[in-house]
Amino acid sequence: MLIPNDAATEAHMRVRQSFHAFAFAEEAIAARLRVLYADFHRQMADLITRDQQAGRIPAALDARDTALALVALAEGLAAYVLTGVTLAATARRQVLAAIADLYPDLGRQHVSASGG
Repeated sequence: MLIPNDAATEAHMRVRQSFHAFAFAEEAIAARLRVLYADFHRQMADLITRDQQAGRIPAALDARDTALALVALAEGLAAYVLTGVTLAATARRQVLAAIADLYPDLGRQHVSASGG
């Protein structure tokens, strides 16, 4: 997950976020990040597409846009965690809620199972 949850993942995310800062001023770093993000977004979109084909995620969603939004949400919240704006647990809950929102039947199953 992109949300830091211990010292090791916090250190990893601090390094990762520092590359973003460098990329704002250095085109070579920005170009490399674009390549890495394109691959990451493609992988995420492929996972979403697979679950769309299986009928778990609505087919009407654009898989690429959804992947981009999920990654941006997670990375934005990670930056908030690193700067002390929010707690990691809060950020993690929000990312997991966004993922759960993609699966409308899971919500209904959860409500049915809990008696709601």
